[in-house]
Amino acid sequence: MVKDRLVLFVHGLGGAGQATWRDGRLPGFPELIRADGALRDLADAAFFEYPTSLLRLPFTRAPPRIPDLAEGLGTQIEQQYPEYKSIALVCHSLGGLVARKYLIDQVELGKDLRVDKLLLFAVPNNGSGLAGVARHISWQHNQLTQLCRDSYFVEQLNKDWLRLKMSDRVKVRYIVAGQDRVVDKLSAIGQWGNENVDSVVGADHVSVVKPRGATDLSFRIFRQFVLGPVPVFLSVGGGRTKQQEAFVKDIKNYCLSRNLDARSVEYGTNKQPLKDVEYRMERCYGAVVLAFERTRIEQGVSRPGGEPEIQLKDVRLPTVWNQIEAAMAYTRRLPLLVLVEHGLRDEGVLESRYDWRVKWVNLQEPIVSDPEFLGIFEGWRASVLAKRGDTPNTESSDRVSP
Repeated sequence: MVKDRLVLFVHGLGGAGQATWRDGRLPGFPELIRADGALRDLADAAFFEYPTSLLRLPFTRAPPRIPDLAEGLGTQIEQQYPEYKSIALVCHSLGGLVARKYLIDQVELGKDLRVDKLLLFAVPNNGSGLAGVARHISWQHNQLTQLCRDSYFVEQLNKDWLRLKMSDRVKVRYIVAGQDRVVDKLSAIGQWGNENVDSVVGADHVSVVKPRGATDLSFRIFRQFVLGPVPVFLSVGGGRTKQQEAFVKDIKNYCLSRNLDARSVEYGTNKQPLKDVEYRMERCYGAVVLAFERTRIEQGVSRPGGEPEIQLKDVRLPTVWNQIEAAMAYTRRLPLLVLVEHGLRDEGVLESRYDWRVKWVNLQEPIVSDPEFLGIFEGWRASVLAKRGDTPNTESSDRVSP
């Protein structure tokens, strides 16, 4: 079965396909991905390999220039991976310049970008001073020439990146290796004021892409970046009032602020909503039910002709989809949070149970200011993170202030 995402690794100068991304015989990125349930279910891993070496002897074959490598990267993506909806490029050193040039070329050609994430480990975005020194040692080395600080290639690449607003088209994260003597901090972060930066303080230019286990900071940064916020299913009916709509927006925004992505299904345009619900829920690690008034029975009868017959008066009910989706989430053992508008009939999923959380809410009051809600939410959220295998240590990493 084709997975939703491809993670394509691009090595740097003098590197190799898979060897760059592991420390000797220790499990590297490929093995750690396969051992991680969330990553394994989401993405496949592949590698872009190209001719490169640190030194070139006289009259030996010239290594390809970066624009040629970018073209080769594009060909591999188009020919070998046409089935993937989204692609994350994970790059080391020179590989990051290759990837950036590829993305610029795609936009210049008017092509749709399937690459939506770019992770740059110790990439010389403003060139490398050591490359200038090495250029005088290595004979006519194309890649070293283009890697030099203030080279025409690097200057033009950065101009094109800004002109095309590439950071608005692709989510980018920049990784600084704290002990890097090849690429300095300013070059690795791209520009002053860049907030999308992490620092691996104890790593050098090579070791920053050689994790020594699943708890290694480099792998944790990679995992969080590729997976993104934890997806949770949001059960909420359509045809909402303005007040209900505002509540939904507040819940979605608060979830996102806590690294959760609340995803709902719109039923009006879907002829097979159960299929869509099932598809989305299989990719979620928790569920939130927002039970709003959908039906009001001013006067009626329950169990007509039965024993006992029950007279109904001013009964308010949510959409039946709340009950259906909550049951589907429960059978999948997804942590369940139920928020119920005051006045609804207390039945089914709206009843408090020991194995899911129910909170009755007043839509006129700001939910995120309610201490009881915040406590219930954090307890539920902890269960969601555990479901995906996240811990507080994997939610964030060491930030660097430019």
